[in-house]
Order: sequence, then structure tokens, then C-alpha cells
Amino acid sequence: MTILVGLLMVSRIPYAHVINRYVKGRKPFSYLVLSITVLLLLIWKVQLTLAISCLAFTASGVIGWIWRRYIRKLPAGDQLAASLNKGEGNSPAGPDFDKQNS
Repeated sequence: MTILVGLLMVSRIPYAHVINRYVKGRKPFSYLVLSITVLLLLIWKVQLTLAISCLAFTASGVIGWIWRRYIRKLPAGDQLAASLNKGEGNSPAGPDFDKQNS
């Protein structure tokens, strides 16, 4: 398990920034209810809540990556444009490697 988490730490699988995603900006009332529920669970069952939260966060990155990579397929031209917009290149060293070494 430790090796798997270590590999996820150095992988290119993106993880959401929790504060940026769930706290900033206006959110619906359901976010307040969910936040209070998690806070109450945290107070009531600290170890269980932290374990479930950590597992859910770890799984969210992998599931999101699989969803974007394999399930939500883009047309060929859009997929190339999306990869270029993300900064991914065909070179293993990144998109700027070919420009610097040409």
C-alpha cells in the first residue's frame, strides 16, 4: 500500500486542490449540509472519518484520470488540442524539450 501511494505521489495523475474546489466561491446549500455532516462525523468517529476521507481523496484522482483518459473520449483533433493546452507533449521531457534542443 505504501509503495502504491508513493507511486501516486510522483505520477502525473492530477488531484484536485480541496480548498480551491470545495470552499472558494458561492456554493449551493447542499455543500453546507455536507460540510456539517462531515464535521459531525469527524467529531464523532475521528479515525474512521479520516480513513474514509483519505481513501476517497486517493481514489478520486485515479478515478478522475481514468474517466478523462478512457471514458470521456474526445475527437482526435480535440484530444490533440486538449493535450497541448495541458502542456503535455509527445516528448518524455515535456513540450518545451523539443523546442530547446532543436
